[in-house]
Amino acid sequence: MTQLNLIGRTLGGFEILEELGRGGMSVVYKARQQAPNRIVALKMLAPQLSLHSNHVQRFHQEANSIAALQHPHIVPIYTVGEDQGFHFLAMQYIQGETLRDLMQREGPLSLERSINLLEQAAQALDYAHSQQVIHRDIKPSNMMLTDKGWLYLTDFGLARDTMGNSGLTSVGMVMGTPEYISPEQAQGLATIGPPTDIYAFGVVLFEALTGHLPFVADTAMAMIGARLMEAPRAPRFYRPDLPVDVDMILLRALARQPEMRYQTAMAIINDLQIVAQQAALWSQASQPQTPWPQVSQSQTPWPQQGQTPQTPWPQQAQTPQPQARPTPQPQTPWPQQGQTPQTPWPQQGQTPQPQTPWPQQAQTPQPQARPTPQPQARLTPQPSSDPNLVAPAKHDRSSLRLGFMIGLGISVSSSILFWIVMLLTG
Repeated sequence: MTQLNLIGRTLGGFEILEELGRGGMSVVYKARQQAPNRIVALKMLAPQLSLHSNHVQRFHQEANSIAALQHPHIVPIYTVGEDQGFHFLAMQYIQGETLRDLMQREGPLSLERSINLLEQAAQALDYAHSQQVIHRDIKPSNMMLTDKGWLYLTDFGLARDTMGNSGLTSVGMVMGTPEYISPEQAQGLATIGPPTDIYAFGVVLFEALTGHLPFVADTAMAMIGARLMEAPRAPRFYRPDLPVDVDMILLRALARQPEMRYQTAMAIINDLQIVAQQAALWSQASQPQTPWPQVSQSQTPWPQQGQTPQTPWPQQAQTPQPQARPTPQPQTPWPQQGQTPQTPWPQQGQTPQPQTPWPQQAQTPQPQARPTPQPQARLTPQPSSDPNLVAPAKHDRSSLRLGFMIGLGISVSSSILFWIVMLLTG
């Protein structure tokens, strides 16, 4: 591409500020639109291609079809025009970086992050297909990312080769980038449709997850021949930690026959989301479970019935105060009958004396006089007027006399018998 210094020039009401990128068929500049006053991305067709009417016609026709696309993940096109022999289109300026820049800086992405980013591209791609628009150049450098992670798909329908800084070179042989084009696109077949973009989308997913391409070659022709004659490598060849089902999903997206691939880009994302959810569940199930905490030995269990807890529950900010030891007081026994109390009530005009205080230090307690027991009068039973109570007393006296006589008789008989035995033996 002829190197032209257009910075500082104004074309079609756009003041060119700086160059953003350069490819085989176009150059992208940062420009300021005069009316309305805003910053835009200005894409110009290469000057040498402007000399060919077919390239110019295709540039305007495809730019007009893309301008009709209204999707939150497709960079909107503001206008298409020509000035001083330069054909251009003005697009929304995206402050950020490409997916290629992100991959080069961070390396292979996790499955979850790859799904979150490329789901946005899948939605945009399926919408474009529903509007009969084929991108034909899906690759990481055509996906812009904002600082907040919002993805925009760019360069819709603008076929281009990879001359310059686009990697493997191919001048005018096939339209697209050899690293990402489908087998039918590499053969230059006319039957190019949505499966072509599905294939390239699968290659982008493969590279995002592994940091490698599914085919290895040194030249553009060798890359094209590999996808026509060889099977792609499985993603787990580079990332053994990926789930096995990821291999099946991406290899189906990279099928050589268009009819064997997924029909939509979101179908690939949906299957990957299911695999990611299953992998997360397996990861949680394999982690050791945290048991319930055991009761520490330092804790005091709840006291059983009738049992006093050894460690009572501490009161908040309460300090136990020492209690004063009570001074025992001597008790004065209740006076017995006929006994004079030792400490009588004080008489009128007398000072009450202490009963018997606790002996103080250096004091000798005085002995107290032992009380003399007084004889108690014998109670004489009074006769009762009730005849039922007199009869048992008479019966008792008769029984005593009979018992005395029987005992006396037995004693006399025993003495007589003893002397008889002594006389017989003497």
